[in-house]
Amino acid sequence: MPIRLSLLLIFLASMALSHPLHAQRSGERRRGNGGSNQGGVLRNSPLPDVDALTVDGKPVNLQELCDGKYTLLAMGCLTCPEFHRSFPEIEAANQDYASDDVQFFYVYKSLRHPELGGYVEAQNQNERLLQLKEAREMLGTQAPWLADSIDNSIRDALQSGSRSVYLVSPEGKIVFSHNKPTRSDIREALSQFVGEIEQPTLASELDLPQLPRRRQNLNVDSEIRVARPEGLTILVQTAKTPEQ
Repeated sequence: MPIRLSLLLIFLASMALSHPLHAQRSGERRRGNGGSNQGGVLRNSPLPDVDALTVDGKPVNLQELCDGKYTLLAMGCLTCPEFHRSFPEIEAANQDYASDDVQFFYVYKSLRHPELGGYVEAQNQNERLLQLKEAREMLGTQAPWLADSIDNSIRDALQSGSRSVYLVSPEGKIVFSHNKPTRSDIREALSQFVGEIEQPTLASELDLPQLPRRRQNLNVDSEIRVARPEGLTILVQTAKTPEQ
């Protein structure tokens, strides 16, 4: 084939790939069904075989926990302002949908902004559970909590962002996921897979705390000349064994 003809064919092929219609169809294939893939969250896949911890520190298999029920998993932590602003919508949905067939869980994960509000990243599982309990009390939530493992196995397996939400079917498939869902995203997913609520509860109707916006602490020098954030909060625990 002459060189000029080959170059012409290559040019025409590149023009076709850059055509708006081709780009639109490619985007539709990437989005697919079952929610947004924004942020790379896991979707349209079986729920990974990973373990979580209850608030009492007991391990529980996530697949077994979700088996036979629609389960909404909402990721969150103490230092994510977006989660603090959005969790009331999870609470409202929990009030409307929670039943023998539908369950909701917050999953406490690694900190979004370590040192914000004086909280530092947990160094072991006991510290993470202390932070979970702090978040539960601070936010006044009714939906139950789970904790991610200290090696972040749930966060990594679900490809989670700071406040990602997942809806798992009774068969154990992730049927909806979104990295930063709005109220409409959550309600539409629940309506599609679980059923519509005639008079949905509004988050504004719930007696939930209004959290002030926190500013990042400035570093100050201590008397021993060690720079540390002002107002640093460490949730103290006593080790039971030297290994801890």
